[in-house]
Amino acid sequence: MFMGWKTMLGVALGTCVLHTLHTVTLNTFKSGIGTSSIPEWKILLVAEEMVATVNALMAVAVGWYTVNRTGHDIINARAPLIYDWTWLVLLYFVYDIWAMYRVHAAKLEYRGSLLERVRDFVRVKRLLIVHHVAITLLGGPVALHLRGSRGDFVIGCFFLLELSTPFVALRATLAAFDKKTTLLYKVNGVMMVVAFFICRILIFPFMYVACARTYEVSVIQVLAKIPWYCHTGNVLMLALQLHWFALMARGAVRVLRSGDARQDIKEE
Repeated sequence: MFMGWKTMLGVALGTCVLHTLHTVTLNTFKSGIGTSSIPEWKILLVAEEMVATVNALMAVAVGWYTVNRTGHDIINARAPLIYDWTWLVLLYFVYDIWAMYRVHAAKLEYRGSLLERVRDFVRVKRLLIVHHVAITLLGGPVALHLRGSRGDFVIGCFFLLELSTPFVALRATLAAFDKKTTLLYKVNGVMMVVAFFICRILIFPFMYVACARTYEVSVIQVLAKIPWYCHTGNVLMLALQLHWFALMARGAVRVLRSGDARQDIKEE
């Protein structure tokens, strides 16, 4: 689990990329667009969502490469790039908690003490915070150490979950700038729901089918070959994705039927 010098260099470069992208986005709004009439929290939100989009696209590219490289043997086939990139993904989740807090604090206009702002932030974003912390503290050790040299395919599949993030980021940005009644918002909403269903719901049965193909058994038979803790982790992750999908689908139907887009849902 300890980082070699190449991984440490990658993490350092990744930190620079995240920070630079965040800073460039902020400066573009402040100097190029003019922000005298735009609340600070909206500018910070754009920066947060821009970084989220770039990170998601890079993660999907690495995930797609890994899945294609290891699909012939999802247990033992290796794709070394996925190991180094996992450090960057974990780093992003830590960054995103900080970025979300900055948006939240600015939205409150920094009222109250730091402790009060943090407490309110945790109350409002508790599900996302739990998601980010769980991935970092629980998923990180599994992906980097406990699984040994097996299962690069599965980690690649989990990277593909980020395919829906750009649509979620655009939706949150449009909502912040009162563009919920636009055609772009509605089309993006439909695409978000479709992408979410494919990459965050169907990906789970896809992994079991791929595993059955590797073992050359039926999907039912492969369930007995997979350790119980893998099933438990998948069920917990799928339950969270189904919760978010239900919220998104209800919101999309409401918008398409009545044009009521007051409720905006942001997920990781």
